[in-house]
Amino acid sequence: SSVFNFICILEILYFSYVFAFVKVLEELTIVLNRATHDTSRLIMISGTGTVFSSGIDLTTITGDLLRSAFIGPSSCDSSRSSSSSSANVFASRNSNHHKIGADNSKSHHSDNTNCSFSQTNYDSNLNSSSHRNANRVHSFFCSPNASNVGRLAAALRSFLLALVSFPKPVVVGVNGPALGLAVAILPLCDIVYISDSATFYMPYTRLGQIPEGASTYTLNSLVGMPLANELLLAGRKLSAREALQRGLASDLLFPKSFKQELLLRCRKLAENSCMSLEITKCMMKMQHRERIEYVINAECKKLLECWQTAEFRCTAMEFILNEMDDFV
Repeated sequence: SSVFNFICILEILYFSYVFAFVKVLEELTIVLNRATHDTSRLIMISGTGTVFSSGIDLTTITGDLLRSAFIGPSSCDSSRSSSSSSANVFASRNSNHHKIGADNSKSHHSDNTNCSFSQTNYDSNLNSSSHRNANRVHSFFCSPNASNVGRLAAALRSFLLALVSFPKPVVVGVNGPALGLAVAILPLCDIVYISDSATFYMPYTRLGQIPEGASTYTLNSLVGMPLANELLLAGRKLSAREALQRGLASDLLFPKSFKQELLLRCRKLAENSCMSLEITKCMMKMQHRERIEYVINAECKKLLECWQTAEFRCTAMEFILNEMDDFV
């Protein structure tokens, strides 16, 4: 993060190493807490490249069993040796990450789960009816590490509560596809600018998990119950223009000059009175804040239970291997 002309700028990157996303959430929480007291008048969040964010990195939950199938053993080994992290991260995927190569047909061993996985065996098991049996699924997908899941749930809760309580305006620039949590946090922010190339997808029921980011409450208020049901239950994907028309975004910016226009608008906003900005935001948010915090706590509790089930691990594996084209 950096402060420029009273604007705290956060850019979304991706690090493919174990616990990366947990560290991302923990550092974002630290940045939000620090920005509360620094000289910035607002926070600007945007992605890098052509992708905004893929939300929660599911390999944080599923472990190296899924990671080795998705990016290959060499990437897993090199990622484990990395110790750097950045507050500029939010788990968006660049074009060179998480590609399934020819070597993935081989069996890889996970240091954390002590079981092997092969792409060929996965395809045959996934297509067979036996994988729906809970005991068979549990034997195929090793039990998740409870400490990993607990740490992720705690980090997610802390980040969301910090975002909800942040006193200064939060401006988001959605420069490309957004998935899951990346969409869920938009109603918690104050101004959302989007590129014409942006898409919005919340496939929670396909993943076998519940929504996050208080979206079960905020989307109803923002876009209405019918569309909220389509987004959360049916997994409808919105285009940029649909998102603008339905109230999920504030304005549409041209892709070629997106970053320049986004920064220009943030500069204009930062020219206003700091006191006026904070008091106005407080008055606008206060009527919903207590309810949003309650929903965040309830969702994180249910997510912790959901992430430890065999059904979730099975559907997460299938989703990442088959439906992450926008992020790989």
